[in-house]
Amino acid sequence: MEQKPQRTIFSREENLRRQVKGEGVDLAAQLLNGKIKPGEFAEKWAEGRMREIKDHLTGLFSRRVFEAELKMRLAMAARNDRPLALLMVDVDSFKEVNDNFGHQAGDEVLRRMGRAIAEITRESDVVARYGGEEVVVILPETDEDGAEIAAERLRKKLRRPKLSFKGGLFPVPFRLV
Repeated sequence: MEQKPQRTIFSREENLRRQVKGEGVDLAAQLLNGKIKPGEFAEKWAEGRMREIKDHLTGLFSRRVFEAELKMRLAMAARNDRPLALLMVDVDSFKEVNDNFGHQAGDEVLRRMGRAIAEITRESDVVARYGGEEVVVILPETDEDGAEIAAERLRKKLRRPKLSFKGGLFPVPFRLV
């Protein structure tokens, strides 16, 4: 006689706990205990998911997204025998910007750098904040010559000897790797 697979039935609370991790577990508990309303739960849940996808300061993709995209795009490029390039942009002497002009100035440098890079990249490119002051760009369908052209466009866009912030001017050197 054929046996049917046993089906496990989870409580509403257990189902919610299985769907959420980390911060979401606390949200689920608050929802189940009536401390927050369903609409508030959905809003907070979306905020948490967005933090995993987008960098809060620059609005660029997060490192987590970059790593997943790079893995996928490297596999696709290898499978289809297509070129793929990667650029990294770094703010030289970023610590000095923060030390001399304050962290708000450093944040503004990162925001402006992110916007500038996003403005000149293609829709198919992936632009992400990699670390503190580093931004990476995945350039699909881009060979070495195309990567050099893209790097030169970035250099020109970022070639601003001084940045104005709260009435002061300061130099912001960028480096492409």
